[in-house]
Amino acid sequence: AFNMTWGTKKPSEAKDLPRWKQLLLNTKMDSTIELLPGAWTNVTLTLKGVSPNNLKYLKIGIDMENVIFDSIQPINDTKKKPKK
Repeated sequence: AFNMTWGTKKPSEAKDLPRWKQLLLNTKMDSTIELLPGAWTNVTLTLKGVSPNNLKYLKIGIDMENVIFDSIQPINDTKKKPKK
């Protein structure tokens, strides 16, 4: 599952952070993905009803419980071995 938190731009003033954090929105998207070693995996996440113009902050977390790490078979060494 992916956990997404988004909202307006993070304020630069520390005094404004508590109010900003209260206004952040959260959603969870269930998904099972397969990650192959040495390869990028594209994942499409959709925030319904969120205009790109209003999206100034985005934090994405992933619940590793549903991630599958696949393995690939090792490539046989094709180099010629020196003769004795």
